Amino acid sequence: MSRFNQAADMIEADRRILISQSHQVVDEGDRVSCNLDRMREQL
Repeated sequence: MSRFNQAADMIEADRRILISQSHQVVDEGDRVSCNLDRMREQL
């Protein structure tokens, strides 16, 4: 996750969304880790 955040910092990303196969959603405001189905629900 730290490499993900470093890359997002380099491009000055406003939001960070990591899509994975995990069933557990982690939502920390500007950082979200979720699976593809959950992401589709949010769009």
